Amino acid sequence: DAASNSNILVARSKFQECINCLQLISDEEKSLELWKIEADANFYLGIAYVSQSQLQHDASTRKPAFDHYNRAVFIYRKINDSEHLISVLIELANFCKDDPVNQNQEINSYNEAIQLLKELMETAASPHKSLTLARCYNSLGCIYNKQKKFQEALKNFTNAIPFLQAIVD
Repeated sequence: DAASNSNILVARSKFQECINCLQLISDEEKSLELWKIEADANFYLGIAYVSQSQLQHDASTRKPAFDHYNRAVFIYRKINDSEHLISVLIELANFCKDDPVNQNQEINSYNEAIQLLKELMETAASPHKSLTLARCYNSLGCIYNKQKKFQEALKNFTNAIPFLQAIVD
C-alpha cells in the first residue's frame, strides 16, 4: 500500500508538471500534438487521483479527479479525438457512478460514450475495421453491464466475437 501510494504521488506530480508546462503555451500556439498531450495528461492525472482516492479512502481527491477528467473531455472534443474521448467518458461515468452529487454526469457520460461508439462503428475503416468493431462492441457491452442492462450487454459481447475471430484468422 505504501509503495503504491508513493508511485501514485510520483505519477501525479509528473502529469501535473506536464500540464503546468503546456498551460504556459497559449491556446492559439498549441499544435494538435500538444493538445493531445495535454488531454492525455489530464486523463492520466484523473486516473491517478481516483487511484489515490480508492487506496486511501480519501474523498478529497474526488474533485481534482473530476476536474481533470472533464478537462480531458473538453480537449478531446476540441481536437475531435473520438476514440480517446470514449475512454475518458467511460472512466468519468464509472467514477460518477457512486457519487450522488454527480449521478447526472454519470448518465450523460455513458450516453455520450454509447453515441460516440455507435458513430465510430459506422465510420470504422480498414485495415483495422475488425479490431475497431470488436473494441466498440466490447465497450458497449461493458457500459450496458455497468448500467445493469444485461440483455444489451450480452448482445454486444456476442456481437464482438465474430470480429475477434476475424482478427485471429
